[in-house]
Amino acid sequence: MRRKLLIWFIVIFTILLVIPFFLSRAATVLVLNSPLEKCDAILLYLGDSFRTEKAASLYKKGYASKILFFSVTTDSLKTTPTQMHLASYGIPDSCIIKINRVVQNTAEESHEFISFLKSNPDVKRVIVVSSPYHMLRIRYLLHHFKKKQQVSLEIFFSPAHDTRFNIERWWSNSFSRNIVLKEYLKLGYFMLIDKYNF
Repeated sequence: MRRKLLIWFIVIFTILLVIPFFLSRAATVLVLNSPLEKCDAILLYLGDSFRTEKAASLYKKGYASKILFFSVTTDSLKTTPTQMHLASYGIPDSCIIKINRVVQNTAEESHEFISFLKSNPDVKRVIVVSSPYHMLRIRYLLHHFKKKQQVSLEIFFSPAHDTRFNIERWWSNSFSRNIVLKEYLKLGYFMLIDKYNF
């Protein structure tokens, strides 16, 4: 009896020690941050304005000569909020490449980025800018689509800082908790189901 109690005590104690490690790692593995090198273009995933700010900052530091993003409309003549935001940071119009395709989600965005780059083979190295917690899923998506479409592309990752996201204690606030859980669910959904829709 004592031996069984001792074994259970060791098991429970071990679990209590290990859980915090895995909890903290659950958010950390989502975030990719590459050592940056000069690239041909920045792939800006649309969303919060801090992503646009990050892309503009990388451009100004000389990491790439153009910023690519998708339009929220198929009207090629209409100026989008992202264009105006980039222009406000002093990015020249000639370096802002708006792709006039409407995408509904991150998987579509990644698929269409690869399709665009396939028809523009001069772009061989890119920096991905998005929210930190999206990076693992975006890497999987881009690598999946570039393999499927046989596109040769070197990819670097530079996440934009999101003050709402607590990477070390993601379970301690509802925003971080929801984001981490959704990212794993979305990644799993794509791997098991959605990738067959492309």
